[in-house]
Amino acid sequence: VAMFSDQATYDDGTKFNLTATPASGWHFVGWSGDVTSTDNPLSVVMSANTSLTATFAINTYTLDVAIVGNGTVAKSPDQATYDDGTKVNLTATPASGWHFVGWSGDVTSTDNPLSVTMTANTSLTATFAINTYTLNVTVVGSGSVAKDPNQAAYDHGTSVMLAATPAAGYTFVGWSGDVTSTDNPLTVIMDGNKSLTATFTDQTAPAVTVSVPNGGESYLVDAVHKIIWTASDAGSGVTTVDLLLSRNGVGGPYETIALGEPNDGTYDWLVTGPFTFHAILKVVATDGATNVGEDVSDAEWAIDGSVATLVSTFVANPVVEGVEVRWQLASPEQFAQVTLERSGVEGTSWARVEGAVRIVEGITVVTDETATAGQEYQYRLATTLRNGQQAVFGPLKATAGERITEFAFTRMGPIPSNGAVSLEFTVPRTAKVNVRVLDVQGREVASVIEGTYTPGRYSATWNGHGSRGLVPAGAYFVRFQSGSTQFVKRLTMVR
Repeated sequence: VAMFSDQATYDDGTKFNLTATPASGWHFVGWSGDVTSTDNPLSVVMSANTSLTATFAINTYTLDVAIVGNGTVAKSPDQATYDDGTKVNLTATPASGWHFVGWSGDVTSTDNPLSVTMTANTSLTATFAINTYTLNVTVVGSGSVAKDPNQAAYDHGTSVMLAATPAAGYTFVGWSGDVTSTDNPLTVIMDGNKSLTATFTDQTAPAVTVSVPNGGESYLVDAVHKIIWTASDAGSGVTTVDLLLSRNGVGGPYETIALGEPNDGTYDWLVTGPFTFHAILKVVATDGATNVGEDVSDAEWAIDGSVATLVSTFVANPVVEGVEVRWQLASPEQFAQVTLERSGVEGTSWARVEGAVRIVEGITVVTDETATAGQEYQYRLATTLRNGQQAVFGPLKATAGERITEFAFTRMGPIPSNGAVSLEFTVPRTAKVNVRVLDVQGREVASVIEGTYTPGRYSATWNGHGSRGLVPAGAYFVRFQSGSTQFVKRLTMVR
């Protein structure tokens, strides 16, 4: 309180003013005592000793909170009014599926909770917004998915219908991901971001056609003949092809030629016995969804004869000029064309050998002068028979310019065998050679080779027959012998 004239005593009749000044956050209420008034300043005329009391009160304020959206706000402390300087915490809690955006009005902020110091009446607005979510759908297989409604984002609680439509030849399997179900259509309630996968599976079997052999052909035991087919699948694609053979007509039983082959349309088959005039080829194709399609030969065909009955000699000898290849046809009249072909050691790319052809005592001789000294090659005879069938004989391995220095029984196979067995051996000098098949008791079952051979690398085939016909299943020994040199290999025959 300030007095206009601040003295210890005042003469009678003295007039002065009293001015009440409240502290910050407070306000003046009034005067009491010898004078009661709310005037400020107050004029006092001294006519007696006078006592007055100036009363001040702290300011109080209101805090109003409005809400936009769906949520609540809690005040702490929660009062109708607040003294000046009081700190109030405001906590915004969104309703389910909503989120707090921020405060506006006398205070702008995104803090939550928000601390407000009361220095005046205050009005704020708490704003809440509904959550929005994405719905991602991926497709496995072939088909489509329609959304209703189809939007980039969905408000919380929105119902979305998903309808899966399979492509031709496919069927809908189900939903996976954030929802697992086989319902179609499927209703999804959006309460968060969701990812679903619609799976379709291929239901259509591959289309298969046997082209060769398809009826009437005659394949030769121990010769390589081509099997040709087509297989296609518009859905998941053909993954593997199995080749099966019946020797008793379409009713089978079927034995395995090859399993799990790639769908390249061709297979080089080393034909095995026994002979039959009722052969049927079955081609079985499997697609990526494990659907199976198959086809068989339109009519029966034959497995007849043996390579040994058509080609009596086939030998490749290293010489100074390269590699000399000799062969003799036992039945030349059955061949329309014979071509000598060469490949690298891998045997995957074959090319015609261009060399001068000589006939020496009925044996055809071709020298491959393009062979590189020290390089290993494979040779084979690619033939066309008078009946139009194609057959391949060989292959034989030879290293150009390599001198053969010792007898060797280099290869025998396949082991086990259910038909023909191929043999390879080398002869370093002119000598008598015999190759015999023995049973486990040492008795001769068949004589495969018997004669005098000049130096070279030779190939021969045993057709699996002995003096009494087709040998039974079991264990055998194949013995190569020239003079005192002898090699023995174990062989298993299966039927």
